[in-house]
Amino acid sequence: MSIKLADATFTYMKGTPLAHTALKNINLEIQQGEFVALVGHTGSGKSTLVQLMNGLLQPMKGSVCIDDIDLSIKGQIVRDTRKKMGIVFQYPEQQLFAETVYEDVAFAPRNKGMTADEVDKAVRSALRFVGLDFDSFQGRNPLHLSGGQMRRVAIAGVVAMQPDYLILDEPSAGLDPKGCKELFKSILSLHKEKGIGIILVTHNMEEAAMYAKRILVMDKGQIAFDGLPQELFVERREQLLMWGMDEPELYKLTNMLQKRGLQLTEIKDINTLVSGIKKAKGWR
Repeated sequence: MSIKLADATFTYMKGTPLAHTALKNINLEIQQGEFVALVGHTGSGKSTLVQLMNGLLQPMKGSVCIDDIDLSIKGQIVRDTRKKMGIVFQYPEQQLFAETVYEDVAFAPRNKGMTADEVDKAVRSALRFVGLDFDSFQGRNPLHLSGGQMRRVAIAGVVAMQPDYLILDEPSAGLDPKGCKELFKSILSLHKEKGIGIILVTHNMEEAAMYAKRILVMDKGQIAFDGLPQELFVERREQLLMWGMDEPELYKLTNMLQKRGLQLTEIKDINTLVSGIKKAKGWR
């Protein structure tokens, strides 16, 4: 069970003077259940890549498959396969349209052909997983909620489809720290309890470092890095800056302390940093 791209290439306005190749020979596989962060400067190819994964665009060369089904073929099997992939675009509250939270979240499962009982169960489950009480929110107008609550309703609408993979495009954009924390609590719950594969598209290196187990760096339409967060932020630090991105504050602090003589290893989050400081030798 995976999303697999083989030699995938995409060019905008091909055959014209304005032709631009956004992706070049992408070879990538993301397993169901992985939590992957996709990062890169503006124009690096991130948006085009996720649109290929979701079948919104078709590669001009190569292939994109979900669970071994090529998205370029025609027929019901491809339509069913595309439903395994959910995508929440940046500022997803702009996708909200129904008069009540219930109707908004119920829209996708109804289109999927679920019975009334199945739809009700899916809506209740989706709202619970994003941390919204069903009785308190199901009758409210989604457009009258806070920014963080609207964001979670939009995610619930995708989750109610029961996808195997979920693409989140800058999900915390515009949220205050409390709303961001609540949102990622819901995302992590989905990932761990449902086994949904998460593809987090973000410019926020703090989020990538904190939540993802694997990071993909896009640069000039190609995958410049594919590996562990610590490898990127420690071993490939100079290249990260060359790719036009900054390192997370956690790793900046770790690097500063190491330059001061403190011996720190295996720093993965603030807790391991604090623990490492307590155990480390060489501080001056």
